[in-house]
Amino acid sequence: MKKQFWLVSLFFTVLLSAVQVYAEEWSSIAYSKTFSEAAMYCQSNRENGYSWVLPRVSQLSELYGRVSGKFWASDASSDGNMAYLYNFDAGRAETYYQDSRYNVICVRNMTGTERAVAAQASANAARIEQLKSEGFVDLGLPSGTMWAASDYSDSRYTFYEASRFGNKLPSVQDFEELDRYCSWDWRGYGYKVTCRNGNSIFFKNNGFRNCEGNKHKTDSQGHYWTSTKKSGTSKGWFFRTGKGYRKVTDDNTCSEKTVHLIAKP
Repeated sequence: MKKQFWLVSLFFTVLLSAVQVYAEEWSSIAYSKTFSEAAMYCQSNRENGYSWVLPRVSQLSELYGRVSGKFWASDASSDGNMAYLYNFDAGRAETYYQDSRYNVICVRNMTGTERAVAAQASANAARIEQLKSEGFVDLGLPSGTMWAASDYSDSRYTFYEASRFGNKLPSVQDFEELDRYCSWDWRGYGYKVTCRNGNSIFFKNNGFRNCEGNKHKTDSQGHYWTSTKKSGTSKGWFFRTGKGYRKVTDDNTCSEKTVHLIAKP
């Protein structure tokens, strides 16, 4: 049978003391191997430039629920004609004749540094998925900043009211990054912002309310507070949008403007 490969995943997790710790890396899967062929396959495997071994039953069991089929294990059997394998469909170790043909996947122990890097990558990925479920969009920005798909609401806030959103309120630098790395498509009632990874968000025209409470530019401009106060003044910086222009400028902190939230994974 022709050897086939399937990339399971670069890393799998082991639960230790209620903390997700990465301990092993797994190779691609090869099919239809006798026990001796499986052992030789792992011994000679140089996938990704690493050395690999045939895993023990206890290691294979960590993949239960992620892999199907029967896979050879390195555990010794008291019967010289038999060898252990792990049956993922049944969730148990079994012995079979060594000349039987089953699947093989190889394993290597990761270094402490590799485990730390993998664990951090997993935590970041989980955080990103959590933020996506909360309505934030990964735009592929250099900083990794995620933006809400749309404005927080049609409500307007003074600078200090907006500041209550804490680190979810974008800084001047966050707006400048978004303006620099993304495409802004004017739709008449706001901007559709599409970034290099193809994902997009929307900024709606909502104008502003001045310190006297009067509304202005509600159909033609978007005014979004940043988290940055203008040094030495009673003003704050905000991002203003309109047909054909976008810029950071300042206004009195008592002015009421829209909020568009961000998240840092």
